[in-house]
Amino acid sequence: MIYNTAEFTFNTLIVDGTLRIDPSIPESKIIANNIWVRGGKIVAGGPETLNTYTKNFKIELTGNKNSPPLIIDELSKTGTKSLAITGKLELYGVVPDLTQTRLTVTANVGDT
Repeated sequence: MIYNTAEFTFNTLIVDGTLRIDPSIPESKIIANNIWVRGGKIVAGGPETLNTYTKNFKIELTGNKNSPPLIIDELSKTGTKSLAITGKLELYGVVPDLTQTRLTVTANVGDT
């Protein structure tokens, strides 16, 4: 399946096939309380576009403490705002110069 929408909201998104992000869309966003890439995969770009894929693809996890959790099996239950990968997540693109950072002060709600 080709995801060719700029933005779409799901409660829970479960991927069992291939969900390919359309490279002709300059900016795509998937918004969901929970995402489970169960037996399939989400693909943005490809090995041939490494360091050249400049589209903006975002995954935004929403929900709150009252949102339903993602139940993977009888022993595994996540909270909300979960991204569970038991399949594949293939993200290709320009490698950032900075891959991690450390907060030096407490981040409060609304801080940017």
